[in-house]
Amino acid sequence: MWKLIALLVAIFSLIVVSSIAQETNKNEELVNAQKNYQEQSLSISLTCDARQKAILSDYAKELDALEQTMAKKGNLNGVIIVRQEKADYKLTNKIPDTVNDQTPAELKAVREKCKGMITAVEVDKKRELAKLATLYIGKLEKMQESLTKAMKIDDALVVRNEIEQVKESGDSAVEEKGRAPVQPLDDKLSAGKDDVRNVQDAFKKNVSLIAPYPECYKGAPTDKLSVQYAVIEILKQVGVKYNFKESYKNTNPTCRQWTKPHIKNMECKKALEKILSPVHLKYIISNGAVVLQKD
Repeated sequence: MWKLIALLVAIFSLIVVSSIAQETNKNEELVNAQKNYQEQSLSISLTCDARQKAILSDYAKELDALEQTMAKKGNLNGVIIVRQEKADYKLTNKIPDTVNDQTPAELKAVREKCKGMITAVEVDKKRELAKLATLYIGKLEKMQESLTKAMKIDDALVVRNEIEQVKESGDSAVEEKGRAPVQPLDDKLSAGKDDVRNVQDAFKKNVSLIAPYPECYKGAPTDKLSVQYAVIEILKQVGVKYNFKESYKNTNPTCRQWTKPHIKNMECKKALEKILSPVHLKYIISNGAVVLQKD
């Protein structure tokens, strides 16, 4: 398992280096810092994922043992309920939440124990990512200051962009003092099955996005913008939400590549495809919001 994690980290690092070099205009110090951060983030995530998979594997084994125990006690209903639990788990690969008066106390105990362990791993993951992000941001802030003093303003702005991206990614608990977390764009789309229909109707509207581009964050360049902010600017025009956290988790670092779209009075759906297709990304609609995914 650990050899596999190391191999995945190594492969990912090669992809990150290529992508980051393009976005940072080959600022070697920043490229190396980003590479290390991404490698460590991936390692934390993979390690925690492996721990959770091990817990689920143990959960499946405990269900097998519980079924045998119920059978030895002659508890037919217990056997049937445990078998249903096993079937539900096999179908979803998640611990079911359904509880009724027939649910054996032993099954409830197994569930709660495993759920508690999975929650603990998730807490560890968030804490480790937050700690890593704090150290990374501190390093970037020193880098930004040094570049500014050396009058390398363009490079300093790129570093500032990276700082903002990390803070807004939602992967860490790091926030500037007094600064509210970034929220998805507000909209009035209804929930449920109407989500997709409403978004699709909005996507029929025409949009435009040409240089100079809006300043997406303080100090952002106006002759280019990252793919994710290009999507956000397009969606603003038609009143559709963008799920920043999930999109970033699914597509980082690709979503941070620079793009220079020239879109004039184009249907929103086609505009999104024009932005996303060159970098091999796509989107889905989830809970009334756009979520980016790898194609």
